[in-house]
Formats: sequence, C-alpha cells, structure tokens
Amino acid sequence: MGKLNLAARYIREGTPEKVPEVFGELMEIKELYPERTTFHLAEVLGFNKLAVKYYIAVDNPELAGNRIEMMEKWDADHADTTESCKFIMAL
Repeated sequence: MGKLNLAARYIREGTPEKVPEVFGELMEIKELYPERTTFHLAEVLGFNKLAVKYYIAVDNPELAGNRIEMMEKWDADHADTTESCKFIMAL
C-alpha cells in the first residue's frame, strides 16, 4: 500500500495519531520522498489535502488553515484546494 493511501486509511479509521509514522514529524512531502528534488503541483496539492484532513482529525484547525493558505497561493481553483476549503469550513 502506498504511503498516502496508508495515511488516508489511518485518518478514515479514526487513528490519525499514526499518520506522522508515515509522513514524518514535519509533515512535508520532501520528508516523505527525500530522494526527489522536483514534485508536480498535483502531487503537492494532494499531499497537502491529506495534511489538512490530518490536522482537522487531530483538532488543529490552525495548521490546517496554514496548509490551505499555501494551497490557495499555488492554485486556488484546483479541486484539492477547493475540497480542503470545504473540510475546514465544515468545522
């Protein structure tokens, strides 16, 4: 199972505390894939969408909001960005 899918499963199953075991403590895509130097925008937005879900699941809306702000700067109209906005608005 891929790392993103595993983290998503942890969130879905109600064990978000396991996500840092997959993503690392910094919750950065570069930490997840240290051998890579370049990422496609869709990869970064998808990763951050999952980070938003994680921060909401662990009751940290401030960090979720920070991720959304970055996503909006990169591509406000991307589906991952708009979906992430809906997640935080549902709080």
